[in-house]
Amino acid sequence: MKTHPDLRSSAFICGCKLICISLCVLCVLCGSIAFAEFPTSQPYDGVTYHHETRTDPPMKIFVVTVDLADPNVSVEVAPGGDDPDGPAGKWQTRLDETGDVATRESFDVAVNGDFFSVEEVIDPQTGKKRGYHEGQAALVVGAAMTDGRQWSKGEKARPAIVVTRDRRADVIDDAKKLPPGARQVISGSHVLVEGGKKVVSGDSSFVTARHPRTAVGTSDRGRKLVLVVVDGRRPQASVGMSLDELAELMLQLGCEEALNLDGGGSSTLVLRNPDNGQLVTINTPSDGKQRPVANVLGVTVKRPTTAPAGPK
Repeated sequence: MKTHPDLRSSAFICGCKLICISLCVLCVLCGSIAFAEFPTSQPYDGVTYHHETRTDPPMKIFVVTVDLADPNVSVEVAPGGDDPDGPAGKWQTRLDETGDVATRESFDVAVNGDFFSVEEVIDPQTGKKRGYHEGQAALVVGAAMTDGRQWSKGEKARPAIVVTRDRRADVIDDAKKLPPGARQVISGSHVLVEGGKKVVSGDSSFVTARHPRTAVGTSDRGRKLVLVVVDGRRPQASVGMSLDELAELMLQLGCEEALNLDGGGSSTLVLRNPDNGQLVTINTPSDGKQRPVANVLGVTVKRPTTAPAGPK
């Protein structure tokens, strides 16, 4: 049976409208943090970005280098949210997405931070534990400090990255012994590189298996901060890295010290597009969306303001 040309045109128009509506709905569901290619390798003075795609096995690697010697660059550790039960309570913060924390704190660059534990929440409809969700009470496993205020002492001795008052970064083995002048502290699980040498040890699956990873390193005697996210759990696109492979990568990037942060579904890198001011999710989180986390390592770059032109 033949279709009238006008009917074909109408069907085509309707189909286009449905596609547009579907795309709009998808954008709303994805939230305000866009997933996109980034337009430049030098988004700001003092900040560089590059990504690398490897094959055999497939890996997608995202790297941001921050020049701490630049006085317009500042680094801050931010909790996911407010303290839900006060200083005397068990919990320290609430979970929130890395991109949402970056929006709240006006960060230009941000990665997820420390490992964390959460308050168990039972879904009343299913009777099962709920997964990680925004607003969930949480505490970080290691030490954490923001602007000189230590809001987590850590459940046990853990390694950490410390940014001091003199704008230097260093990886320390035990965050229960913070150096004088510490201003920002975020903890991780394993020291990857120490004194310019790989120091990873252990044979657990966490160490040897390939997972999405987030790491932070230092170079130029602590004057540069190197932020790395490696996608994983996507066999056709990126399988992730073992900690040994991650340490090798940090050495290749010139790191003298390096620390493994929380990974897996938490691994997220967001970066502000200088062209439009929009925060972009640079990597592809393995959950298919950003997982809410307990704290974030963020970078803010102060841009020069243009004075208004005077009367002619």
